[in-house]
Amino acid sequence: MRNRFQLFSCCIPVKGYLRSALYDLQRKNYLFIPNSLFEILANHTSKTFDEVLQLVDDDEREQV
Repeated sequence: MRNRFQLFSCCIPVKGYLRSALYDLQRKNYLFIPNSLFEILANHTSKTFDEVLQLVDDDEREQV
């Protein structure tokens, strides 16, 4: 699979202390996400989905 992580410009990830949030400014909506998913969205945008799966632990693969 060669799909890469890419967020729309209106979707802003915001890191929190215990959990993070993904704000959709266009739809005026938000979604709470784990901090581990925030790290993937913020730091691994140039990698493919398969490359990211190799980096995460087995218990975090369900979240991805």
